[in-house]
Amino acid sequence: MARHTSTMRQPNEQILNKDVEFVIRENGRKLGELHVSKGSIEWIPNNGRYNRRIRWSKFAELMNNEELI
Repeated sequence: MARHTSTMRQPNEQILNKDVEFVIRENGRKLGELHVSKGSIEWIPNNGRYNRRIRWSKFAELMNNEELI
């Protein structure tokens, strides 16, 4: 079974336009980073091929989709 870990980097001071960043690892290998901001979330894969950014309203719509469950 894969072992997943995540770490978080958060600004020390309140900065309105600074993302909170999560580094996601599986069995010690970095899968990518999840950046969370007040307007959207963004996935940055470790291979750097593409970034996926999505607004919170669209994310909520996707997560509420029963086909995913």
